[in-house]
Amino acid sequence: MATAIEPLHLNGSHGEGGGALLRTVLAMSVLTGRPVIVGSVRGGLRSRGLASEDMMFLDALASTCDADVVGGIGDHEVEFYPRRAARPLRYSFSGETYGGGSVSACVVGHALLPVLARAGGMSTVELHGSTHGQNTLAFEALEGVSVEAHRRQGLFSSVELRKAAFFPVANGHISLEVEPSVLESVQWGARGRLEACGASVTVAGAQKEQGGRAADALNDLFHDAGLRPEISISRHPDSDPETQITCWARFETGMGSGTAVGRTRSPVAEVASQAFADFLRWYQTDATADPFLADQMLLPACLADGQSEYSTPKVTRRLTTMAWAVRQFMPIRVTVHGTEGGSGRVTVER
Repeated sequence: MATAIEPLHLNGSHGEGGGALLRTVLAMSVLTGRPVIVGSVRGGLRSRGLASEDMMFLDALASTCDADVVGGIGDHEVEFYPRRAARPLRYSFSGETYGGGSVSACVVGHALLPVLARAGGMSTVELHGSTHGQNTLAFEALEGVSVEAHRRQGLFSSVELRKAAFFPVANGHISLEVEPSVLESVQWGARGRLEACGASVTVAGAQKEQGGRAADALNDLFHDAGLRPEISISRHPDSDPETQITCWARFETGMGSGTAVGRTRSPVAEVASQAFADFLRWYQTDATADPFLADQMLLPACLADGQSEYSTPKVTRRLTTMAWAVRQFMPIRVTVHGTEGGSGRVTVER
């Protein structure tokens, strides 16, 4: 396909070689106006090629920059040619449109934030897919931690849960609003004072008592650790019977969370203990961002003027891969101090 700017050719199996690499590359293509051709899509994973989740993200990005896209479900290569700068998006996207595969509405929504923040106007996006599940971004972590951290980076958005759906079920619904934003650098060298902590309990199915039992167990866990939590319970009787718990904390300059998922037959106290243990793996360190948030903060930090700094208890391959991807599009100093799997610090300077 002819284009005035030579496309950048990238290897989709580099580093982590998964969806985060592809989403970062595509977002940077929109933000810089540089076309990109990605080969070996998701080449670092067992299930390779463009997935339904990728197609939903591609569709949303193409809608905001009028891009030409070459590639479909299962393809190992995708070509992306943005025609103009991003503009505000007002649209609805459903995971069921893209081949019937599993789609996380929260993952797609979060990946859109840096692009829509630069769109020059208010964007309102309806996303239909899963909203909760193991090893994926849960709505409560998105709303209570990711969105709040980005707010401190100058990226203003709000998200609302319309219907819960646990992965791989894709009939959930979230609504996302993103304001035009001027991104700011953050200096998260030390956490400072604890501002708030707590847990969010999402109960799907008909067993109302699950939420109360979870709250009791969580109160005991937090109090035993010397913490006074804020506990919220969200009930969704029309969804399949599952429970997800997200424990979180916000400091003056730092925040993080931990999650766990259990089916209705799982003892809810056990799910609470798992979520709290996951939370403690970050909280009991001096790191200013949990490992997943450290990944999420990177792209907004790279778009902000000045120098950003934050720390993580675990340097993930996803983080180093995303840093590599950003550097392919812009001359920027992105340094991940530390070794993979160990604690580390991220510094970004434009």
